[in-house]
Amino acid sequence: MYLQENGIACPKCKFSYALARGGCMHFQCSQCRHHFCSGCYGTFYASNKCPIPHCPIRRSLHGHHPRDCLFYLRDWGVPRLQKLLQDNDVAFNTDPPAGTRATPGGGCRVMEQKETLDGLKDEPCSKETPAGYAGLCEAHYKEYLVSLINSHALDPAVFYTLQEVEIVCRRHLTAAQLLPRGPTEDEEAYRRRLIQVLRDEVPLNLEISRRRK
Repeated sequence: MYLQENGIACPKCKFSYALARGGCMHFQCSQCRHHFCSGCYGTFYASNKCPIPHCPIRRSLHGHHPRDCLFYLRDWGVPRLQKLLQDNDVAFNTDPPAGTRATPGGGCRVMEQKETLDGLKDEPCSKETPAGYAGLCEAHYKEYLVSLINSHALDPAVFYTLQEVEIVCRRHLTAAQLLPRGPTEDEEAYRRRLIQVLRDEVPLNLEISRRRK
């Protein structure tokens, strides 16, 4: 499977899991009990444990994810993820791996960690596999595309709309780092300037795998 080589490794104890990331990005290591994001390996903080001063969501379990984390990119549509790869000449698969059979509508065979009445278990995803999604369900096909985006260090910021870049800038930058829109600055120029400031001030997260696939 295209996702099999990725797996998940605990950033604290380094124990490895041969699992895809699945639907929930919050992962708890069965060995050391560390809570982390399976997309960027950032820590998930318990209530009132976040070290960031004045964090607005410190009272709930949460993490602080970089903009290229699967946590955010899973909300993008498949065509948009593919376009980011195409614009950077990165090839991606739409057919199942050689030697496997996957029919549209068949169950996705990627292994996930699932919560059951008997505790956490490793089970196949089993969701529908649309045609053109490389034998994967939509969620795992997005994960596959994002793994390529991460391994080639592609910055999703270049595709941001003005509203998106404003939201991300508020998430990562201080007011002092952002100059307000100039009186003669049109919307597109302002969008491009915000994207450039974001890329200059907040580089891509180095914790995400950058291994070429």
